[in-house]
Amino acid sequence: MEPFLAVIVVVLLGVAGYLYLSWQSTAPTDAKRPPNGPTEVAKPSKPVAKKPVKHHHAHHHAPHSDAAKAKQVHLPDHALLSHVLKGHTGPITSACFSPNGRFIATASTDRTIRLTLRESLGSKNPTFKTINIPYDYATTCTFSCDGKTLGAVTADGQAVHLYSKFKAKPELTHTFPIHEHPQGVASLLLNDVGDDWTTVVTVGKDDDTDIRCWAVDGTLLQSTNLNQLQAYHGVQSKDNRFIAVASFTPEVKIYEIHRTKGTGTFEKLHKVMALQGHTSGVLDVAFDGSDSTPVNHIVTLSRDGTVRMWDINVRYKLQEDPKCIKTYTSDVVYSTVDITPNGKVIALGHGHDVAFVRVDTMQVMLVIPQAQEDTISRLQFDAVGHELLVQGTRARVVKVYRTPDL
Repeated sequence: MEPFLAVIVVVLLGVAGYLYLSWQSTAPTDAKRPPNGPTEVAKPSKPVAKKPVKHHHAHHHAPHSDAAKAKQVHLPDHALLSHVLKGHTGPITSACFSPNGRFIATASTDRTIRLTLRESLGSKNPTFKTINIPYDYATTCTFSCDGKTLGAVTADGQAVHLYSKFKAKPELTHTFPIHEHPQGVASLLLNDVGDDWTTVVTVGKDDDTDIRCWAVDGTLLQSTNLNQLQAYHGVQSKDNRFIAVASFTPEVKIYEIHRTKGTGTFEKLHKVMALQGHTSGVLDVAFDGSDSTPVNHIVTLSRDGTVRMWDINVRYKLQEDPKCIKTYTSDVVYSTVDITPNGKVIALGHGHDVAFVRVDTMQVMLVIPQAQEDTISRLQFDAVGHELLVQGTRARVVKVYRTPDL
């Protein structure tokens, strides 16, 4: 019996030894595996850089995201905004009210001119007439004083187009080339009405400082040089009496068209007054008055930071000079100006903003920030001064604001 037990013990010891040796051989590999329990794992000898998690990454860029969102925020419309004229597919090059109050004309690089009926602007789908200009577009447009004729100047063809009969389909009644203005024109003016009396006035652009007067059939009646290096903007008083041009020099020259007594035909364009007092170039000018309100004042806007109002109701035929009666001085240089027909409110454009100035105090009464989508190029009050048209440099819309109450 004892020898049998001895054999069993030897066998058990052999099995135990075999199991022990097997465990020793596998222990180093198993030690590398993480234990199931809370036993602490040794730290690596070198730190391993961790990739940032998503929420940390978003937090890092939060300021940029906020800035992007801020640019996309739509500012509420100003309380004085009346209408936004939409529909053009290219930048608007020119816009104007008709003196009779019926239409707003907008010309665009999309080769069209739109005549929007003002009384329909409150409706969801305003009524408008479209003038197509094949293979060309209008750079400037303007109405005759009775609002029955629209004039436009084309870019590539360098021609004047005159349209009428707006109740039906606008009809091209006259067209003639103006190649004498090789750089195009800064302004187009229609002086008086009717084929026998209308004088088409073109003001040269940039260093072309000629003012040219034409008959509606294209006959060149007169050419006058401003001799002022550059021309910026030509305007006409609403009673058809005076023409003034803003130019590179501080002086503003005012012209008058003389007509033959009895027939009313064009006789000559000649200078009747000069405004002197600015210390730098004049960027824009505007007359008060209308066809029913006397024209007594002109406003000039200069690079010298001043806006001046002049009394031009003087005996200029007796060499009496206009008088500067009011001055507004600003820290910024405005780019465009207009004045209400009653001469009580001045509108000034700077960047995207419009400022309204009371004439009696020559103080800013209201500023409309972001009045247009880009830099404002032109402002115009309607014939009664109740609304202001705001045109941008490259904008595809025109905005119309109510004039603030005094």
